[in-house]
Amino acid sequence: MAGPLEGVRVVDFTHARAGPQCTMMLGDLGADVIKIERPGGEIGRLWGPLYKGERIDFMSVNRNKRAVTLDLGKEEDAALACALIAQADVVVQNLRPGVMASFGLDAATVRAQHPSLIYCSINGNGSVGPRAMDPSYDNVIQAYSGLMSITGTDASGPVRSGLPLADLLTGVFGAFGILAALFERTKSGQGQHVQVSLLESLVSLMSFHGLTYLLTGKTPGLAGNHHPIMSPTGLYRVGDGHIVIAVSNAGEWKRLCDALGCPEIADDARFKDNDARVANRAGLTATMEEKLAAHPRSYWIERLRNARVPAGPLHTVAEAMDDEQVRANDMVIPMQHPRVGTIPSLGFPVKFDRTPCDIRLPPPDEGEHTNEVRRAQGF
Repeated sequence: MAGPLEGVRVVDFTHARAGPQCTMMLGDLGADVIKIERPGGEIGRLWGPLYKGERIDFMSVNRNKRAVTLDLGKEEDAALACALIAQADVVVQNLRPGVMASFGLDAATVRAQHPSLIYCSINGNGSVGPRAMDPSYDNVIQAYSGLMSITGTDASGPVRSGLPLADLLTGVFGAFGILAALFERTKSGQGQHVQVSLLESLVSLMSFHGLTYLLTGKTPGLAGNHHPIMSPTGLYRVGDGHIVIAVSNAGEWKRLCDALGCPEIADDARFKDNDARVANRAGLTATMEEKLAAHPRSYWIERLRNARVPAGPLHTVAEAMDDEQVRANDMVIPMQHPRVGTIPSLGFPVKFDRTPCDIRLPPPDEGEHTNEVRRAQGF
């Protein structure tokens, strides 16, 4: 069975991470993604550790694509790019501002020739404003967006997210916008220019932190490892490590107290409701960790699960990848790679009962499909 985007062609002028994440998602959904790279390959082929000669970073965001090497400064290669765009449903690019225009492949020029085309531009700071033309990267945007100012503890100070959240989320939002435009085109017959940026993506997800400032004028500080407006919801030390506990209502609070073996604190005036527990978080944490220190995390996870209290161990990446629930959801799946053999890959977070996602193509070698695509276009 083919994916839900079977028959959709995407011409992909992206590099690094945000753009390739976007187009990989479209490829996972069944689209035919043709990845255009300059001679020498995109910058993502130079980053990160190697596995049997292949860059892991590149492999993480470039499956389900065909790779074509083009020098857009050459007439024949530029003509092939134009021929591919003429037959495409979607174009995605995240090159420096002005680069696509220098080749006559910017949104305004291309869409004037192909009004049904959906053209997605991904950049760092948005299309307007004083920094619209500035180069930017994930960690810079984590700082600009305010995310870094609320991530960390008093001891650590501000900390960047362990994941390149701005890049990855912008890729997700880019795919989201493209899918919405494809749906709208079924009604109007018209394409449109979809624009998404790292800055807008992260700012849109500042959620109650951003709204707290906008409504009250108060600037949120470092969130630490505890939820800023719910308690007890955070990271707690146990006998052999840490677990996370998340209590959101009175029933869970009462069951937690019973499971910890201290039912009397359920009615303690300091902890009588969520607001009181937030105000007295330090005292509550000390009381809980005194009890939790008596046993290892496996003991507490089983006990809290039986008590129907939301809780989980602080997994390492290795433990998360090997977790039985992760595996049960097919979030680690095999991928056949012609140069390194069968290797594990991350699965698809969205499941379809009729048109499932699949790995049709491994991350391509540089220019691997150039001749195939040229012949198909009559070059």
